[in-house]
Amino acid sequence: MRRMRPVAIAGLLAVCTASGGAQAKDKAEFLQGKFATETGCKMLKALSGGTPRRIETAPEVLKQDFFKCWESDCEFTKVFEHDPGRIWLGMKLCFAGPSIGPQTFVFIKGQGGNFEVAASGQDQPEIYVRCETAEGKKKP
Repeated sequence: MRRMRPVAIAGLLAVCTASGGAQAKDKAEFLQGKFATETGCKMLKALSGGTPRRIETAPEVLKQDFFKCWESDCEFTKVFEHDPGRIWLGMKLCFAGPSIGPQTFVFIKGQGGNFEVAASGQDQPEIYVRCETAEGKKKP
């Protein structure tokens, strides 16, 4: 196996930093609104109605610039359109307590604007639907 010299490694890191470090965040422009699983949307509706936010009441939420759950927050760093209007690959940086790490996701647009979402290493995708909540609306 051929070993890389320190100069080559430093050059590679410089290229990676120059190309990705300056543009810290990207957005998943194809996501319009707030998405969660069907159960997650019910949880969001309950939260907007006054249910206390706890680990068992806070769903994973997907928006244009992040994936958020009780235990971690992930921000998109890069989003690539693989099959125009249908399949995207998202690279995210996730923060879970003191841990920080990258993660990749695939988004496949399905029927009715739903998305099949799978993280790298995940066996089956989850279906995310657009959530309609009372958030931001005035109460009568």
